[in-house]
Amino acid sequence: MSRIFFMFDFLFKKQNSGHIFILDIGGDKVGGALVRLNSNPDHPCATIVKSSYFPITYGEPVSLKRYLSSISEALDAVLLDLLKNKEVLPTKFYCFLPSTLSDNKTTNITYEEKASFIVTPKLINSLVSKNAKDWVDSSDLVYTDLPGDKNRQIESHVMNFKLNGYEIESPFKKKINRLDISTYFSLSSSEIMNMIKEKVLNFSHGEEPVFHTFAFSLYQILQDLLPAEKNYLVVDPSGQLCDVLLISKGDLLAQTSFPLGSNHLISKTTPTNESKKGHAWSILSMYAENSLTESESKKIKDTLSTLESDWQKLFRETLNNISEFGFVPNKVFIIGDDPLSNIFLNWVNNAGFEECTLARRPLEATLITSKVFKEFCGVSQAKDKDFSLMINTLFAQRFR
Repeated sequence: MSRIFFMFDFLFKKQNSGHIFILDIGGDKVGGALVRLNSNPDHPCATIVKSSYFPITYGEPVSLKRYLSSISEALDAVLLDLLKNKEVLPTKFYCFLPSTLSDNKTTNITYEEKASFIVTPKLINSLVSKNAKDWVDSSDLVYTDLPGDKNRQIESHVMNFKLNGYEIESPFKKKINRLDISTYFSLSSSEIMNMIKEKVLNFSHGEEPVFHTFAFSLYQILQDLLPAEKNYLVVDPSGQLCDVLLISKGDLLAQTSFPLGSNHLISKTTPTNESKKGHAWSILSMYAENSLTESESKKIKDTLSTLESDWQKLFRETLNNISEFGFVPNKVFIIGDDPLSNIFLNWVNNAGFEECTLARRPLEATLITSKVFKEFCGVSQAKDKDFSLMINTLFAQRFR
């Protein structure tokens, strides 16, 4: 069994067959997938049987009310499209939230005693639960414009343990004096999570959705895919925002965003008399694939030159900000299936950003697409091969 297959061995352990539902609220669309689980180890343990997408619009100027209304409309459309016939009732519903609807924190919990103590699941659960609750209760609201809103925890995950300063996979039943737990917490708006829950309950016959953040889902599956990589950046440029993750020593150390994602490229290259953005998307895709004529390509290049400079400036500021959490590695993974991802890939490699890295080496960006998951997550149709849905399908399998 190859190293990658070994890291994904949770897929090849005995699984219950059946169906689950993946709901992915992204930066520019709501996606949904009906997923069939397969207990046969000779085939992928999950297959996206059918998927559906509906766009999210922010409005001009950007309005929270319009944004949430658009998400609500998109949720209805996706759930109705995939579950209207009621031929298959999923046993579990998973909902993944974007950075625009969540906040997160990575922290190290330290527990130390003069006298030796034994590590138990009860002790770890108690420490993690208390720290998560304290953070949720003390954090600012995700959106202050929602009357009567309050924070609600999405998830808490342990990334690693250290016993007396040494990293170890299984800490239980060990007698030590010091325990360190590297954890990831996330929260969102209670009002927004309740809205999503009610939408799902209309179709799930009482099965409430299990919430996660896409950021942690992406981190966890990339860790499985790239077990030898411990220090790197992940750039997700899809949607309205560009999300940046810092992975250091195998932990998700920091996540931040800046407002120049794919949607920004499309809106800035859309003529003012264009009622729809499909034309801009098509032109940008052809440009990224070098499929335009020389004159057409020059027009797009001139349009993008200012955007490139603006994006690189914000990305440089982001690198300087996350350097407060840990050193900036020179390895970068740009994620996404659409041709626009290649534009961001070139922008990183063109600028180098060596002044932001500890070793003063230029950043080396590589593109990761959904093709790398084809052996672990099948699709019924080519249109179902969506990066986010495949990542979230693998994550849901991991923690079900």
